[in-house]
Amino acid sequence: MRFPKLITFICLFVALIFLSCAKKTDVMLVEQVAKIPLPPAIPMAPKFHVIAYVPEWSIDMNSIQFDKLTHINYAFILPTVKGDLSPIGDVSALKQLIAKAHSNKVKVLASIGGWNHGDANAFISLSANESYRKNYLSQILRLFKTYSFDGVAIDCRTS
Repeated sequence: MRFPKLITFICLFVALIFLSCAKKTDVMLVEQVAKIPLPPAIPMAPKFHVIAYVPEWSIDMNSIQFDKLTHINYAFILPTVKGDLSPIGDVSALKQLIAKAHSNKVKVLASIGGWNHGDANAFISLSANESYRKNYLSQILRLFKTYSFDGVAIDCRTS
C-alpha cells in the first residue's frame, strides 16, 4: 500500500517544482489571454431531423407547425410504369407550402411512391427499362425546377 502514497508524493513534488519555476510574465500572459473576448457562438446543426408528411390531397397550412420541423415530405407523387409522374393535384397549394416552408427554413422533399394500395408495378417496370429510368429521372428533375423542391424521398414498397 506504500506504492500509491509514493506516487501521490511524487506528483505533488513535481507540481510544486513546476509552480515554483513559473515566471511572472507567464502569469501575466495567462491573464491577458483570459481577457480576450470569445467569438460569437456558431449555431449547431440539429442532431436529428423532424419530418412531417403532408399529403397532397389535404394541405392545411394552419395545422403545420413549421417552427418544430426541419423537413416536410410532400406525399405522394406516384410514378407510372413508363417513368412519368402523377400530376400535382393543387399546384397553388404546393407552391404556397414550399414558399412558407422555405421562409421558415424548412426543407421540402417530393415523396415519390408510397403505399399505392400495395401496387409496386410502376417501380418494377421503370426499373427494368433504361428509357423508362431516364424518363423517370428527367421527371424528377422537372419537379425540382418547376416547384423548388429541396430533395426527393423515394418510397418504393413491394409486397
